[in-house]
Amino acid sequence: MIGCRQWQPTNHILYHLANGMLCLGLLVPDYNYGALLLHGLMFLGFLLMSIWSWVILCAPDFFSWNFAFLILNGVQTFSLMYSIRPVKFCAELEEVYVSLFLPFRVSRHLYKRLVCPEFCTLMTLHEGEAYATQSVTRTDKLGLLISGVMHAYSNRSLLHTITEKQFIDSPEFESTSTGEEKFQVSIVAAGLCRYIFWPRQSVEYLLIKEPYLACIMKTLIGRDITNKLYALNEKVVRKGRWLTKQEIWVNSMRN
Repeated sequence: MIGCRQWQPTNHILYHLANGMLCLGLLVPDYNYGALLLHGLMFLGFLLMSIWSWVILCAPDFFSWNFAFLILNGVQTFSLMYSIRPVKFCAELEEVYVSLFLPFRVSRHLYKRLVCPEFCTLMTLHEGEAYATQSVTRTDKLGLLISGVMHAYSNRSLLHTITEKQFIDSPEFESTSTGEEKFQVSIVAAGLCRYIFWPRQSVEYLLIKEPYLACIMKTLIGRDITNKLYALNEKVVRKGRWLTKQEIWVNSMRN
């Protein structure tokens, strides 16, 4: 075995800085932004190595390998930066997210899938315009009132009021499966209303692919139906009697 008879002088400072960056990258702990920091430091390290091998060492083979690693880590870094970029929504959808989905710790990326144009539509109703007409409109959608007030009528008799951040037609959506049934109530805007709705087939397809979101939506819809039944029961109590279990079931199908 032949040892080193003569040591070369210390390399340029760029070489040591580059290796320092690579060392720091390997020491990054495993946490949310760990992969981004790892590839970011690797990118800086191989950038310095490329400069050192091209300008100081003047070795094309060294430069080629370091530059290749520079490109690979650069692609990884920018890909990770793009994937963790903050997700922003318009003011209306932001209010819905904060009020309904943030308390359940639904991520912004998952919520973005729910409210993307592929699955839902934002609409406006003016005073007197109908969201649904009794015995005419099919129950093939799920609506959520973002702002404004709507009234639900059965044979011109006011059943209940729908306020902002409430589902418009949760009982119909939950009690029917095909979407071919007709509304048993009319739902009319009491003023300027903004709402979002999901076609039944679209939202059911999404919820099959996203089981956690399906669980959250089922919880929100169930809570909304319960609140509607309590409001209806309180209305009847003020008239002097309680709803029976049968009446509660019938009304849950109607309103």
